[in-house]
Amino acid sequence: MMGAKDLLRSKTASAIALCKAAERVLGPCLEWEPESVWVELSRQDVDVPVEARDRLMAAFALRLVPAFYWDAVVFANTAAAFDGRPAHVAILEEASPAALAWAAVEAAWIRREYDLQALEPEHETIAYVAVVLDRAGYVLAPAPLAFAQAALDERRHGSGLLEDVRRKWASTDKAGLQELVLEETATDVQVARLAATELHVRGRRRDAEAELASLT
Repeated sequence: MMGAKDLLRSKTASAIALCKAAERVLGPCLEWEPESVWVELSRQDVDVPVEARDRLMAAFALRLVPAFYWDAVVFANTAAAFDGRPAHVAILEEASPAALAWAAVEAAWIRREYDLQALEPEHETIAYVAVVLDRAGYVLAPAPLAFAQAALDERRHGSGLLEDVRRKWASTDKAGLQELVLEETATDVQVARLAATELHVRGRRRDAEAELASLT
C-alpha cells in the first residue's frame, strides 16, 4: 500500500489523492504559496515530480477559484495537468476527449469531497469542449461532457448520424465494453470512441479510489 509521501512522489497519482496526501503530510495547506508547499515537503524528504506538482496546484486552484468552469484556458490546462501532461498557462491546448471527460469527472469529485458548491460549465468552456469533440469526430458527447452536446450539434448540424449513435450507445451493455464487437460502420466507429472514453474514465476513477483507500 502507498502512504501519503509515496503518493506525493508519484508521477501518476490522481489530483484528488494528492490533495489528501498533502493534507496528511502538511496539515491545512490549501492557501499556502506553492514554493512553501515544495520547501516544506522537501524538508520531510518528499521530492514531488513536476507532473504531481502541476496536478496538485490545479486541484488547489479548482477549490479556491474554480475558473475551470468558465475559462477555457484554465479548463484545458487543468485537463492537461490531471492527464499528466505539462500545462502551458498562456496557451489554449487541445486535450483529448478522454482527458477532458476525466477532468470533468475528477473536478466534480474534488468539489464534492471538500463540500464545495457544485458548478456547471459556462459558455467559453462549453464552446471549447464542443470544438475538441467536433475535431475528434464525435457526434455524441461522452456522458461527462454532455453539457457540450447542444454546442456540438450546432457545429455538426444535419449529419443524420446522431440519433443512430444515441440509440446504439443506449442499448450497448456498458459492463462489457472491453469485449465489445463492432463493425466498420459510421455508427459503430462512434460507439467505439464513446467506449474508449468511458473505459479511460473508469480506469482513472478505479486508480484514484485505490489511492484514496491506501490513505485510510
